[in-house]
Amino acid sequence: FGDLDARLRATTAQSLAFAEVLAALTADEEDPYPYSDLGRGLRLAAQLFSAGQGVRIVHVPMHQDFDTHDDHNGRYPGIMQDLDESLSVFLDDLAARGLSDRVLVMTTSEFGRTARDNDSGGLDHGTASNALLIGPVVPGRYGEAPSLTDRDDNDNLKATMGFDTYYATVAEGWFGVPASDVLDTGATPLEGVFS
Repeated sequence: FGDLDARLRATTAQSLAFAEVLAALTADEEDPYPYSDLGRGLRLAAQLFSAGQGVRIVHVPMHQDFDTHDDHNGRYPGIMQDLDESLSVFLDDLAARGLSDRVLVMTTSEFGRTARDNDSGGLDHGTASNALLIGPVVPGRYGEAPSLTDRDDNDNLKATMGFDTYYATVAEGWFGVPASDVLDTGATPLEGVFS
């Protein structure tokens, strides 16, 4: 029990110290972040990264209705506006805190959309998606763009790169962790992504 007891005490002490850090975080009077779940989450992430507590990963969910099965063209621009405005303020905040070269933004999604509208002016679940890496990266598109004419048997776009390649690239290129330590797919990281 000695080793377990020591680990539990250390974990409790770390949790209490982190709770004190969280309690001390406040919004500025003139908070530039959008008043959205994403905006508030990114503000908290910037504060945590600059608090000096060793935080390396913060997951910030967007909490938007990306399930645009109807009126995609009417709904999607507002979702993207929240993403654009929130990320813009976040990146400016990181620069002001001197963290631009130390923070990577990595987007993920569990589904893509179809290439063709459905009968409700929406897009249904599809097989291919895209992802963004923002920060100290070499700008550009990695991977091949999917063909709009050569689709699978369900009329979906064919993904040209797997998520395991994306994850392997971040694991090795950003965290310095061999991809094989976190993935069992044998994925090869993309070269030349990080500056």
